[in-house]
Amino acid sequence: MPPSLKSGITSQKLSFAETQTAIMHCDVIGDPIPVIEWTRDGSPVEQTDRVKFLSGNQILAIHELVAADTGRFVCLAKNPARNVISTFDLSVYGRF
Repeated sequence: MPPSLKSGITSQKLSFAETQTAIMHCDVIGDPIPVIEWTRDGSPVEQTDRVKFLSGNQILAIHELVAADTGRFVCLAKNPARNVISTFDLSVYGRF
């Protein structure tokens, strides 16, 4: 069964203030279970003390946001049947 997004939503715009936490959900189903990869502006996202992958990579959490975290995050879910993507345009603004 090819992967599909449980929510059916393929694109989201997210806006957060600095120091907040952004959580991006890429809930997918498929058989075999899809492999999930995250990119930011075309480069792989790496886990750090602020950036965490949860639930088998289906959730990307970025803690203590800073303006430099702004960008396009893409979740790629793939299995032998097909690939699907979900895009998150993240904007981080300074606190007033």
